[in-house]
Amino acid sequence: MNLWHELETIGQGVQNPWIVVGDYNNVLNSNDRVGGNPVHENKYKDLVEMMKRSGLFEANTKGSYYTWTNKSTSNPIYSIIDRMIGNSEWFQTFNDANTEVLLPGISDHAPIRVRIVKQEVQKRYLFKFLNYLTHDPTFFPLVQDSWQQEVRGSAMYSLWTKLRRLQPILKPLTKQVTGIKIQIQQARDSLMQAQTRLQQDLFYSRAIDQVKICTEQLGKLNQMEETMLKQKAKIDWLKLGDINNSFFHASIKEKNKHKGIHSMTTMDGIKFNTPEDIENEILMFYNKLVGTRLSRLEVIDLPAIRNGKIFSRESAQTLIKHVEEKEVWDALVSIGNSKAPVWMGSMPTFSKTLGRL
Repeated sequence: MNLWHELETIGQGVQNPWIVVGDYNNVLNSNDRVGGNPVHENKYKDLVEMMKRSGLFEANTKGSYYTWTNKSTSNPIYSIIDRMIGNSEWFQTFNDANTEVLLPGISDHAPIRVRIVKQEVQKRYLFKFLNYLTHDPTFFPLVQDSWQQEVRGSAMYSLWTKLRRLQPILKPLTKQVTGIKIQIQQARDSLMQAQTRLQQDLFYSRAIDQVKICTEQLGKLNQMEETMLKQKAKIDWLKLGDINNSFFHASIKEKNKHKGIHSMTTMDGIKFNTPEDIENEILMFYNKLVGTRLSRLEVIDLPAIRNGKIFSRESAQTLIKHVEEKEVWDALVSIGNSKAPVWMGSMPTFSKTLGRL
């Protein structure tokens, strides 16, 4: 408990980036151990609560999953008790850090290695719908005008065509927040200037109005930024609030970092670290797995397919049965708010929409 109290004190009082790597002798959830006695919540709730209160979270790791084992042959136990945790400032400052759990060797603990890996990544910027667009006053008129234009074909083709047609229409709206941080800083500067002018005459109505306008603009930009960050971070359990922005930034950078492959070990034990070697190894692996393109398509061997595992008649019928309108409705309303805009209509309205498609 002394360690938890000390870490909590540091996490709340120090804004500089820092991490703690080592043996915490505790798991974070019941799934962090296999074998041995079951893990109850009261064994790890103090550590979880401490990390929440002090704004700390664990780094994603590569390599071995479990970091400790009792090396018993009769009753083996594996658990994750060695970990790296840090504050959001560290993960933002060292967003290229690569955390890897190495093989334990003769020890019962696996060492954790933290490296700063600089790797150039070519990014492809694809269009992604952002929830904040629904707050733009021009959003619904633009969508309605485009959606009402008739498309000939089946219902699915019509839906797909209309969705694709919306992309170039909505793309200019997303450019309004390009460099959102610069816009926020400019809004803060404008607010400070307006407040400075107001100090010269506290009852000057135009200065009061200007401060009000600048305050509303800054609040709008802050809310817009946080909505975007929450959606990109894909964290649904945290409520919106200005203090969460640094956490969202760190989460997004950590998630993006783990999209890349920084190292790879082949089945023969050969390790590659450069992007060129990793790319060549992946291409060779899948060439062996799926082969190369044939000049002509071979005839499908129906007897071989029928002798393998097949669906039962009942299971096959469920795949081709008619899709009920309620199934579509239930699927749409079950989508999380950070995945798509909240559906504000009613079932009859939705039915009419489907009918027009």
